[in-house]
Amino acid sequence: MQITFAEESQGQLHNERSYDGPIVPVGRNPATCQIIFDQKQWPTVSRQHAQFQLKNDRWFVSDSGSTYGTLVDGHIITEPTEVRLHSRVQFGTGGPVLVITKIESGIAQETLVDPPLHAPQSAPTPVLKPNVGAQPPQASQSHPVEPVFVELSGAGTGRLHRIDLSKEVTRFGREPGLEGAIDADAAVVSRRHAEIQRRDGSYILVDLGSFNGTLLNGRRIVTPEVLQNDDRIELGPGGPTLRFLNPAHPERDTANQPPQYVGTASGRLAQKPPAPSSKLATMVLRSESPLQITGGLDAGTFVQQPVKLSNRRTSFRLVLLF
Repeated sequence: MQITFAEESQGQLHNERSYDGPIVPVGRNPATCQIIFDQKQWPTVSRQHAQFQLKNDRWFVSDSGSTYGTLVDGHIITEPTEVRLHSRVQFGTGGPVLVITKIESGIAQETLVDPPLHAPQSAPTPVLKPNVGAQPPQASQSHPVEPVFVELSGAGTGRLHRIDLSKEVTRFGREPGLEGAIDADAAVVSRRHAEIQRRDGSYILVDLGSFNGTLLNGRRIVTPEVLQNDDRIELGPGGPTLRFLNPAHPERDTANQPPQYVGTASGRLAQKPPAPSSKLATMVLRSESPLQITGGLDAGTFVQQPVKLSNRRTSFRLVLLF
């Protein structure tokens, strides 16, 4: 009753291996684990990270109390979770990924076909709801679209630096060799601070458990977030800044933006109404009548005392742009 895995790297599957079970431990300890990952290459993998187990002709994976957790199809698991053909199992956020390519049992056999192997589409990460069936937009042959990239500036960089997001994962931090390596003088930046993942045509910002946090448009993120064109990313408060630029999608999607709030006279916060359309209104002020606003979005009548201008009663009209 075999289960077969392949390692996923840069959109390709390789190093396919089969195991008979009933338990297949995963981690860094070669004395106790069957699937072993190197600590220097994969620091998110614990010595005893997780295990696959065969129960009633079904394969399950469970976390073994790892530091960075185990994810199945982008979701952190807290209990034994069944895996099937195409399931993606990741050992810590940003850690190695195993894809189930074949499951054999006494009843049936599932398998991936048509080598060479290609990685299946990624499942959504936590709290994100991408359209799994959506394909990235195709650039016109006559007008090729510029690749997606970030502009790195601020402390520890010394100058504006462009980094193309051409890989599945682009990491940022003070550790040498990262795609977005930051100068060691940037004290607010962790060795492995954050990363941008490319999934199903979307670009997702993930904090890697950094000490000072990662900010998106001035707000510290606690879960992975989908990036939009012209988003600003800070690696720690006051740290280096990344400007995310996606030439293929220059417009920002404001439909799912969080509501804004304004203060009221009572001291409480109220949700700020959407900006009204550009319509002209006329405000008429007379000494013998209340203040009136007519013809505009917020037409109404308000109590107003008569006023004097230059020691005489005066009527005048103001046109306001709402």
